[in-house]
Amino acid sequence: LVEDPGYFVLFEQLRAHHVRLIPVPRHADGPDLEALEAACRAHRPRAFFMQTLLHNPTGSSADAAHCHRILSLAEQYGFAVVEDDVYGDLHEGPAVRLAQIDGLRHVIYVGSYTKLIGPALRVGYVAAEGALVMQLIQRKVLTVLSGSTLLECFVSEVLDGGRYKKHVEQLRLRLARMRRDARAGLESAGIEFDSAPGEGIFLWGRVPDAVPVDGLARRARDHSILLARGALFSAAESCNQWLRFNVAHSASPPLVEFLRESLRAA
Repeated sequence: LVEDPGYFVLFEQLRAHHVRLIPVPRHADGPDLEALEAACRAHRPRAFFMQTLLHNPTGSSADAAHCHRILSLAEQYGFAVVEDDVYGDLHEGPAVRLAQIDGLRHVIYVGSYTKLIGPALRVGYVAAEGALVMQLIQRKVLTVLSGSTLLECFVSEVLDGGRYKKHVEQLRLRLARMRRDARAGLESAGIEFDSAPGEGIFLWGRVPDAVPVDGLARRARDHSILLARGALFSAAESCNQWLRFNVAHSASPPLVEFLRESLRAA
């Protein structure tokens, strides 16, 4: 089971390993629980991949009620929840994580410092039940042998010295300003947003129905602008009128003006 919309790279990695994907709609407060339970009854899944906090591409976070219900279904139907938490530290205020509630009985928790410290730092971690961790270690040794000790020591130093917390707090403030400016500019150009301003690095916006998104993306490339089409993030081949925006780049005048002119001309 995968969230829909969700991270397209995950979809392709799973397909490369011949995994059949069953999409579960994702809403502002978490996965659609009725659809999730129906999928459990119909397919008896082995795993459910989800992002509890700052979901990619929507930026939404699942609430506590959804988290408890998902864990209840995991126990009832015997599947593992793979919790992807690469953006979770950017969440402001108290955060609910499945792994914290569950104690790793049904959850495989995946974290990373790549997104928050620096993209060149390919350092992450997995927390899971002990026997599964040993299997993952064996698989890693047989495939990539080991990670970079130098990078791992650098990350350890950043964490131990207290600099990571300060860095993330500063990053939250910068992203909040960028998100506010990007959303204001995109809304002025005609992009629609269903939910209140969220957190994190992404905005999930809707293009009016009269505008074919594929054609819009092609014209954008002619202007050296890359648009992330919503269909790319859908295992169900939906979300055709949506676009994902990175807030760090989406307040730029060329992008806003291109969208304003394109949507006005439709």
